[in-house]
Amino acid sequence: MGALTDKGFLRPTYDDLLTEQENRAKQLFGEDIDTSEQSALGKYIRLNVYDLAQIYEDLEITYFARFPNSASGQSLDRLCAFVGITRNPATPAVHNVTLTGTAGETIEAGFLASTVEGIEFYLINDATIGEDGTVSADIECTEAGTIGNVTVGAIDTIVNPDVNIEEITHNSIVSLGEDVETDYNLRTRFILAQAAIGESSSASIIGAVSKVSGVQSVMLIENSTGEEVDGLPAHSFTVYVYGGDDTEVAEAIYAKKPIGIQAYGTTSVTIEDEGGTEHVVSFTRTAMALVKVQIKIKTNNLFENDGVDQIKQKIVDYISTLENGDDIIRSALYGAIHSVAGVVETTELKLSGDGGASYSETNIELANTQIARCTVDDIAVEVVADD
Repeated sequence: MGALTDKGFLRPTYDDLLTEQENRAKQLFGEDIDTSEQSALGKYIRLNVYDLAQIYEDLEITYFARFPNSASGQSLDRLCAFVGITRNPATPAVHNVTLTGTAGETIEAGFLASTVEGIEFYLINDATIGEDGTVSADIECTEAGTIGNVTVGAIDTIVNPDVNIEEITHNSIVSLGEDVETDYNLRTRFILAQAAIGESSSASIIGAVSKVSGVQSVMLIENSTGEEVDGLPAHSFTVYVYGGDDTEVAEAIYAKKPIGIQAYGTTSVTIEDEGGTEHVVSFTRTAMALVKVQIKIKTNNLFENDGVDQIKQKIVDYISTLENGDDIIRSALYGAIHSVAGVVETTELKLSGDGGASYSETNIELANTQIARCTVDDIAVEVVADD
């Protein structure tokens, strides 16, 4: 039944196997043998067919695990070694806070603060309180992943009290925490990384940067003219990068960029070549555009208790696949909403690209220097009564 052909692996279905087993039984015991599901022989055949169907499914999974476009999990991780990349691990969220206390006192790194729910954050570096009695500092979630993507104002509790610290004020999100890279995003980077085999081309530069650990999105803009275009100098290019270490990104660009062509951008790193000569390589850091969403839906009795949470997560998952400069297309979110069982109608869908100051029923357009991101706390879902 199952076989490898010039068209790939052909897996027999449960019905195919059942028909084959019943025909074989009739060959052995006669055409009038009872193979119905009520007979003893029929039940035995169906038990055997069920196990065979499971085995063929496992064989099919094993076959497709050999190819990047169909492999998943550990199988995909192992294939990535052939293009020199690894799956990006989960990263912790970083937030900015203001600490109020005794002027001149130093708050040591490791100082803990938390949300009411108990999500903890620690001070990344020592911070000295200024003459005005405050100091601005960055704190990082103690757990990697999206758990640290709390809303501004949520971090308001001091975990380890200090007589020199009176108050903590949560100011802003510096960078969102990311869960372990999904198979979808890893496959995208796999395709880009294959292009890194070449030299001195846009594809090879993008591929090389995509191979840097932590990089999630890359875009390259070039100006091959003899004049400045949109702020980009003549005969230069700039790479927009989201994620990854500055030095590693710069080294990847230098290794692939054409000789004599300027790598332009707002972030500059000095790189030494094999002869010890220093070269300044520049690129541009992509800014995170935090998107907020307001949704109203009508549902039926198939809508589960966690249906709202499912909608929020599906929207977050979709937006996390967007890359540098990708606009938020409002109509694309309907698919994520209606993929949840029980959703009958979306009566309202509004987007905000300014932190929730205003919402509209239009797409959000982003510049090449921006990448859209969203957390479940940035999505409001209201279930309205069906008239």
